This record gives sequence, structure tokens and C-alpha cells, in this order.
Amino acid sequence: MTTKPGGIKRKYPKEINGVTFTPREIDIIACIVNGRGIKKIAASLKIASKTAESHVRNIMLKIECGSREHIIDFVEKSEAHLFIKQHYLDLLNLTNNHSYQLDYQINHQKGDSRPDEFNRSFSPAEEKRVFTITTIANKLKKLFSLKPRWSLMLALGLCVLVLYVGLNTYQSIPLETLRTELPVPQESTLLKRTALIEQINAKFRGADPIKTVVLAGVGGAGKTTTARLYAREQKDPVLWELNAENLDTLLSSFESLAYALAKTESEKQEVNRLKANENIDERKNQILYFVKSRLKKQNSWFLIFDNVDSFKEIKNFFPYDPKVWGRGRILITTRDRNYVSNS
Repeated sequence: MTTKPGGIKRKYPKEINGVTFTPREIDIIACIVNGRGIKKIAASLKIASKTAESHVRNIMLKIECGSREHIIDFVEKSEAHLFIKQHYLDLLNLTNNHSYQLDYQINHQKGDSRPDEFNRSFSPAEEKRVFTITTIANKLKKLFSLKPRWSLMLALGLCVLVLYVGLNTYQSIPLETLRTELPVPQESTLLKRTALIEQINAKFRGADPIKTVVLAGVGGAGKTTTARLYAREQKDPVLWELNAENLDTLLSSFESLAYALAKTESEKQEVNRLKANENIDERKNQILYFVKSRLKKQNSWFLIFDNVDSFKEIKNFFPYDPKVWGRGRILITTRDRNYVSNS
């Protein structure tokens, strides 16, 4: 569905001349039919130029053509031609009439009163538990001034304590920061949307181990740009954007995340082996397992599920159990204003 400036709802055509397109592809087609180039399309829809080019390629593959002129001919021969023309005008109006709906997803783990752990630095209490070599040496020096038997027992006890604290501290230290590319327009009214950013911050507050916030609005309103702007300010060790438009794009995004999470050459080879598996179900499950196991080791993570069209299609990829995924936050962008109630 899309909403015209007057509040009238109108359905996207699911097909043009028998070919099925996504809502975003309809936006791209509308821009092409009205003579817009890649840069203009990207600016109008608040997306990166590379993303717009990727959509254009997908459209050409679907209608088996090799140029923008063929796309225009394809649309002009269809019953949806007038709709596409009007849809472009609606997109232009929406550029200065953004519409958002912030929804807070039902908590995945109710009753969990543990505090947030989205701060990568040590707390004062943790810092006191970290022993330096000098501190250990001084304590051992004092121990050996006692009787030999007591000195040996205390020294062994201290070694066990140091080993225990050291292991726990090491496990809580995050891996190096891992971030996906988050391009945003150089100049945009969205860059000044401090009130909206504050609303997102407020929705993320709480003790739940996995928290989800939904940005819902019509196409071209700048949901993806807002999500990226917010994500850029976060300090989580892992921050990744996933293209959740359909199952294929989401699996591809998870494969990219898995490869980025692979730290050794053997792990990278393992991910490449998983990606080469022609059995789609096995590949999906194995990639998911790899990503879950690596994210769980982090203090926290932040994922953007961008352009969600159908939650049923992506639900198997969606983090919900902190015992499996660890602690993190999810920011969803979607056109479906009924997303929370429907999912």
C-alpha cells in the first residue's frame, strides 16, 4: 500500500505485463519512466547510487531487456502506465512530506531484569578485577615471606583466582569493531531529525536482552537513511545492515555478515564452502548457525533489517532468543504500518 498526500490509500500493482515487482522496484520504474537518471533516483528515494543501480539491473533481468528505454517501452505497453506516472508525482510530494510510525516490538524475553550491556568499556567494578603483572608480583613477594607450606597454598590459590578472573575478563572483551557501509545523502532534511532519533533512543531503553524498534512509513520517506544515521552513532562491536526485501537478498546479506565475522583463514574458507552449497535449506541453516555462534560471543550487536516486506518470509533469520543470539538490538524499516500486529 502507498498513501497519497490527501490520505487516500492506493495499492501497488503486483504485476506489470505479467511480471512481478517489489514496491521498491515500482519506485525505481516510476523514476525511469519519468526520465530520471541514477543520481536523481538515488536522491529522490534516499538510497545509495549503487543500490539504485542494483535495482535497475534486477528490473532488466526480470523483463529480459538491456536498456532503460526498453523498461519505458515495457511500461507504456501495460495497463499500469498511468499509475506509474502518478506514482512518480506522489514520490516527489513525499520528499517534503515524510511520514513515520515508530512501533516498539513486543519484548522477546519478558521479566529479564538484567541491565543493558551495550557499553564496550569496562565498568569500575570490572577494572578492579583486572590484575596487572606488577600487582601479581607484589602479592607473590609478600606470600613468600610466610611459612613455605602456607606460601605454596596461598600462591596456588592466587594463581587459580587470577586465571578465573582473566578468563572471565577475556570472554567479556569484544572482538574488533565490525561495521557495514552505511551511506547517507550529503544533504538531507533527515540529518536534522534529532527528535526522531531521540524517539528511537527512548524505544531502545530497557533491560530486555534483545530489543526491536520498527520504522514504518511510505516509500521514499527516508526510513533507511534515518536507520543508518542512528546506527552510525552506536558503539556496538558488530553493526550490520541486512537487505530484508526478500529471502534471497536476506540470505546474501547474512552470507556477507558471516564472512566478515570469520577472523581466521580457516573460518573464511569454511564460510566460502557453506556459500557454495547448492542445497538452499542446508546453506541457510549452516550460515545462520555460523552467524549466531559468532554474535553470541560479542558483548552486543546492532542489526538493521532494511525494507522488510513480509515477516513470514524472514522470520527464521530473525533474532529472538538471547541464549542463541546473545544480546543485541534490531532496527527494522518497512512500509507496512501494521507490521507489529501482523507479525
